[in-house]
Amino acid sequence: MNFTEAYVCNINRTQELSRRMNRRVYPSENLQVAFIPRPVETKRVLFPILDARKKFKKLENRGFFSSERVFSPGDKAPYNGFMSKVDDESKLRNIIFPIQTAPQSKFIPDTKSDLYDSNYLAVGRKEQMLYPQLYANQKFDSVIPCNSDQIGNELFYNHTRQQTKDLRQTKKIL
Repeated sequence: MNFTEAYVCNINRTQELSRRMNRRVYPSENLQVAFIPRPVETKRVLFPILDARKKFKKLENRGFFSSERVFSPGDKAPYNGFMSKVDDESKLRNIIFPIQTAPQSKFIPDTKSDLYDSNYLAVGRKEQMLYPQLYANQKFDSVIPCNSDQIGNELFYNHTRQQTKDLRQTKKIL
């Protein structure tokens, strides 16, 4: 066997998949920086009166984070985006209105919300459907074929499982 040669196939598809996976690693735009100041240490410090914090430059404000507008690959999004959606989540969990019979106690989403409209999922690149019949609407007869007059007529010893098997065999013979 000659092991000096290598057969490479489908390299374009592999590179395309690698590029698409690599795009899912980084956010689509720069996210808001999480700045959490820490307390100043005062114990065992030479001059605890002086502010020992390092001076930081002013951070730019990037607005509220929206998962519909910006792709974030991780499970942690900027805090300001979370805070802007707290009220929506409270409505969904029905925390705002206590148990009552009034109509405002039920959350009914708008018909333009993403619960009903899934067009936002298809935004971006267009893929060719390899199997167009996969999502085709099928038409079925409204009449259900039923052989209940031939199954289970006896008072005792109704072996319906065997009777249905016998029906299938008689149809094949005919």
